[in-house]
Amino acid sequence: MIHSIKTFDLTLTVYKNKYKELVTKAKQNAKILGYKLQKTDFGHTDETLIDDGLVIEYWSGNKRKIKILVDPGMMLATGNMIELWKPSEKKITKMLKELDDHISNYFDHEYELNHFKLNNFIIIANAKLESRDNVSSYIHVFNKIGSVKGFSHRPVINKKRKRNTVSYNLVGNSNGIEFSASNMEAVLISEYHDENKEICKVARGILSLEVRLSTQNAIRDHTEQDATTDRIFDLASRSFEIFATTVIDIIPYGKFFKKPQAVLIVEEKVKSNTMRRKMKKLLEHIPKQKSLLYAQKRMGDRNMDDIMQEFREIDVSPVTLSKRHGVNELKNFYEYLIDD
Repeated sequence: MIHSIKTFDLTLTVYKNKYKELVTKAKQNAKILGYKLQKTDFGHTDETLIDDGLVIEYWSGNKRKIKILVDPGMMLATGNMIELWKPSEKKITKMLKELDDHISNYFDHEYELNHFKLNNFIIIANAKLESRDNVSSYIHVFNKIGSVKGFSHRPVINKKRKRNTVSYNLVGNSNGIEFSASNMEAVLISEYHDENKEICKVARGILSLEVRLSTQNAIRDHTEQDATTDRIFDLASRSFEIFATTVIDIIPYGKFFKKPQAVLIVEEKVKSNTMRRKMKKLLEHIPKQKSLLYAQKRMGDRNMDDIMQEFREIDVSPVTLSKRHGVNELKNFYEYLIDD
């Protein structure tokens, strides 16, 4: 599996007079370069450094702030949405130096990277699932997982489709983490329409997974570093660990079967009568509750971790395919992550 850092944000709160001064200076500098700041609902956007992977936003709300949107792959001129850049120590160090230089030069050396706070740190991974149908099938069954411990399901409402095959989205209840699994081809088609058919074609068969540390608390929970530079380096260096730990807590390990087949495997492979009964009960509850979490709560079993471990040992997911699903079995999703 190839993983990378997709984007992250940097924010700096400033006083009213300083805000006006910075916006005025940004307008003047943009004009010299033949650009013009874009007026937005929140204030202004400066895209003069977009080719270097930076977009600067000026927010004029009650708390006036400067937000920098950072795309490390574009900054390093390596990788794209499909062929991701690898966050090696060398590349992370290079990215941080270039980022600090850009910020310092843009603000005439008044501010540097460590003046800003880190937000919305997004880790991305692309799983190559061989075909468009496979991507749709996995997203469909992921949505059957529904809410899990610590996360609430945010289903995409699509009136044209009876089942969601575009994305599976979770929002952390209090942990500040968001997770999504998306059909990359469908996402790019909606973004580019007919403008870039070639990149949409290359994205066919790719399931894109994202883990977003969306709050300061989430970032603090994942790094003990204080300085923004050190935080970015630490999170980027351990990005695979952070990504994998989150995904394992969400997507159950094992092959996906239709319920009758899953029940049959449990009956054949699990020796304990008590454990067999509990596992079959969970298989019954998940489709009815439309959520792994709610099914587990409905059972109220104190040994739920043992039940889930038993499913892992027999390589069967407790979340099953629907009766009308066009396939009878899906490969253990983690095999794709390992193979890549």
